[in-house]
Amino acid sequence: MTAFRMPAANGGSFRPRVKFNAKAGRVYRIDRVPQADGRAILETEITAQFAFFLALESFADGWWNRETFKELLVALGGVLPPQPDGRDEKGKPIWVYQVRCAMKLVAAAGGDLRVFSSGAQCVLEPLDRLYQECTADAKGRGDERRRWVPAVRMVRTDPIKGENGVNYAPVFEVVKWVERPADMPYEPAGTPEAAPAAAPPTATRSTAPPSNGTPQAAAEAAAFDDLFGDDADLPSGDGLAF
Repeated sequence: MTAFRMPAANGGSFRPRVKFNAKAGRVYRIDRVPQADGRAILETEITAQFAFFLALESFADGWWNRETFKELLVALGGVLPPQPDGRDEKGKPIWVYQVRCAMKLVAAAGGDLRVFSSGAQCVLEPLDRLYQECTADAKGRGDERRRWVPAVRMVRTDPIKGENGVNYAPVFEVVKWVERPADMPYEPAGTPEAAPAAAPPTATRSTAPPSNGTPQAAAEAAAFDDLFGDDADLPSGDGLAF
């Protein structure tokens, strides 16, 4: 059984978000920062610092339009709307299944609130396991969610071989439960605002080296040990606006 409703056939406004690149196994902060060359989006790699406080009440799923980036999402467990019609020139559905949630990054990764979303099976499955593990804990259910949030880190990525090559799946670990940071509001999932009709050009400021089997990967894994070492390492989030 899964918490998410992943169909077998499917593998407005800019929100600050986190992107997981399944092809490279790397994680990026996505920010709207005007550039001298006219580009508006800045990608900053945070793979080695990807640890966060997860807002369980924020989980939503539904449909995402690959061409217009519009979302049709409902709170997880609500009535899933029918998949809209529409196919691209190759006959593939334009509207695909997606899961979205909110998280607060640790200070080393930026310390702010972000949206995380994905429709990739190699990401949805570990995210589903993480959600179910957290909601199995008494702190992750009912009104207890208002007080407690899980502190989570990505400990590594595992290669997944498929027909279209190798993708990487994140491996999440719940480090501990903490009282909800004062600057992390309890906001149950609702209907999102419409997304832009077209994606702005991307300004990439970091490369995506292999995720496994390299000295850099080993160093990154060691660095994770300090992210949630003690409560003093948790971000204060002063001045945060969601």
